[in-house]
Amino acid sequence: MKVYGYEKVDGCDSKLMELSEVTFSASPETLRYIATVINKIADDMESEGKSFEHAHIQDHCTKWDGMFPDIIISSNAT
Repeated sequence: MKVYGYEKVDGCDSKLMELSEVTFSASPETLRYIATVINKIADDMESEGKSFEHAHIQDHCTKWDGMFPDIIISSNAT
């Protein structure tokens, strides 16, 4: 598994970089909700096979707050 991300910079685009760690700062309720969505996306990944590319968690969450960072699940990020 690899983890990638962008630095949050106001008004500027940053480059995609591989990260050595990720920290989620959220309530237990939010973490459980995200975990449920990740499990659903994992099911989609299995059923779609090689045609699965990526999914944005915010596209699967009715409770997603526009202030939350986007979380993207990818089958083969490079």
